[in-house]
Amino acid sequence: MVKAKLTDEEKEAQYEKWMGEPEALAIAKFQVQRKTIPNMELANKDLCFNYQPFFDSLFEMVQELKVPGRKAKAYE
Repeated sequence: MVKAKLTDEEKEAQYEKWMGEPEALAIAKFQVQRKTIPNMELANKDLCFNYQPFFDSLFEMVQELKVPGRKAKAYE
């Protein structure tokens, strides 16, 4: 069975529909959180910044995307 190619309008409509779904919202939330942390470099001697909100956002995004692998466990 051969799939019919989508027109540009159909692709755009599907993209706009996807942008409102929880997966896209989780990715957008993670991108915002990622910009709030400082860059890690090899010259850093110590991690003195609270990275927990970043890791929490990453965990939520992976849960929403349903990434295959081992069962996710929440850490407290």
